[in-house]
Amino acid sequence: MKTAVVFSGQGSEYAGMGRTLYLNSLTFKQNIDAANAVLAFDLPAYLFGQTPLRQQPDALQPALVAYGVALYQTAKLAPAILAGLSLGEYTALIAGGQISMAQGLALVAKRGAAMSKACAHTPGGMLALRVKTPAQLALIAELEDVWIANQNSPKQVVLGGTLAGLANAQQKLADQRIKTVPLPVAGAFHTPLMQPAQPPLQAALAFAQWRVGQVPVISTTTQRVLTPETVVANLTAQVATATAFGQTVATLAAQGVNDFIEIGPKPVLAKLIRQQLATAHVTTITAETMLGGA
Repeated sequence: MKTAVVFSGQGSEYAGMGRTLYLNSLTFKQNIDAANAVLAFDLPAYLFGQTPLRQQPDALQPALVAYGVALYQTAKLAPAILAGLSLGEYTALIAGGQISMAQGLALVAKRGAAMSKACAHTPGGMLALRVKTPAQLALIAELEDVWIANQNSPKQVVLGGTLAGLANAQQKLADQRIKTVPLPVAGAFHTPLMQPAQPPLQAALAFAQWRVGQVPVISTTTQRVLTPETVVANLTAQVATATAFGQTVATLAAQGVNDFIEIGPKPVLAKLIRQQLATAHVTTITAETMLGGA
């Protein structure tokens, strides 16, 4: 039985996450401190304080990646393959050894800054919903200034779009008795509204030193293993292209993976995997679950 480790992206973070583990696990502390040494802000103060993390958006993406890598190293796992949803793909690439912690966090910081500028240029947001019929998917395709941003499972879809487009979408979907849930994010990620972020991100990605890692990482946009030759184009496209986590799970299952371990602040991807693969063994590693073995 093969094991896959999957890293979550933004949306489940909370103030203070990892504080107790930092005080009780030498490995976790060492990894957080190593990340802190290359970041332009105080990572422990940011993660372990009382201020909501989303109120400091420039620090959010590198902080979440550092947190995920630290949890992975603390758990001492030996998976056959890694994957990450959205931002989590960078966590997977650092954990898998395709890029160093220092370079990976620098890239994530530049990605976050580029995305913040794109969000300011065209404000937007995201909505999660459950899709039950092909007719409902067809309705989504007809919406203006709204795109499918994440296909998280055969039934869960996340839309991204302009604020006006999302307001119109909510009304039309409500008319069809389709419930939508706004997500706590700063913009319409993985949609064409993020295209202004691509040129500066591509330049940063091309400058980085990519290598063959110790553990392969599968892309959630192409469902192919990322290589030093493909990673720059893939991550450049990813920021403005829909992710397909559900399809990635199906691909991994077809390759013999039946043991999935999610790493992140809260169980998010685990729920999606269980919806799709009833027989899979699925667990989540958070700072809280690690305390028993710290």
